[in-house]
Amino acid sequence: MKRIIPRTICIVLFLAAPAVRAELLLDEAFGLPDGPLVGVVGGDWTTHSGTSGQIPVEGGRIRLTGARTEDVRRAFTSNGISAGVLYAALEVRFRALPSPTGAYFFHFKDPADSGAASVFTGRIHASTAGAGAGALRLGASWGTGAPVWVPGDVPTNTWAKLVLRLDFKATQAALWIDPADEGDLRRAAIATDGRGVGQGLSQAAFRQATGLGELEVDSLRVGTGFGDVVGRATPRVAIERDASGTRVGMPSWAWREGWRLEVAGTLRGPWTQGPEMWDEGDRAWMLVPEGQPSLWFRLVRR
Repeated sequence: MKRIIPRTICIVLFLAAPAVRAELLLDEAFGLPDGPLVGVVGGDWTTHSGTSGQIPVEGGRIRLTGARTEDVRRAFTSNGISAGVLYAALEVRFRALPSPTGAYFFHFKDPADSGAASVFTGRIHASTAGAGAGALRLGASWGTGAPVWVPGDVPTNTWAKLVLRLDFKATQAALWIDPADEGDLRRAAIATDGRGVGQGLSQAAFRQATGLGELEVDSLRVGTGFGDVVGRATPRVAIERDASGTRVGMPSWAWREGWRLEVAGTLRGPWTQGPEMWDEGDRAWMLVPEGQPSLWFRLVRR
């Protein structure tokens, strides 16, 4: 919580008001006995294409390769999601390079049991096209369109955190590699497609196909907020002064995930939603014109 006094800014304290978080829908650490992922005791994965039992659990990780055909899925909700945003975070390490043509290895899926009849949306691709020697590139596509590649190479035998976001209104799939936050676009790619999803998405899926190479997956999280799948500290209020007045804001990722700035004339309230905000790169701001009385601000979750 912060207080603004005319022509003076005084940081008093920050208090995160109790609020409901965006939902973490799936938290899969693959803490299962070694053996086939499908059918293992305590597992919830199902084969929907290829030869069942080919994806192994080894030491708390799964291994995918282009030399096998099994594709698997796991439900994260009983109701399909087709509005708002949907996120996935994966920890991956490539052991062998994909081909220049490459393949996609992760996607969201509708509830259909058959792979042939399914909608595969939000695909993560791997390829060596455009990469340096001994490295690969990662990219995203909304559906069957060509992927958009994240800038920079990914070396083999190195762990990377991938974050995928589906924006259903914009029909965009965004992919980050090791992001500091959602506004960190240094290693990110956004693929746009004019086609929506005919059915809601309710399952996460891993795919094996020729050209993939070989990779390990250490964890998978699915949720409706960036911070829920990545893990994040409570956001902080930011204050800046310029010629037009005082700007009060928060990290852009917090604004997108449902945090809001409330304002009051005294610490006891009443609290009301502040002026309209706008997104400016890594922060979202509201403007408090000069001449306002002393104000208190707090961040709460919708």
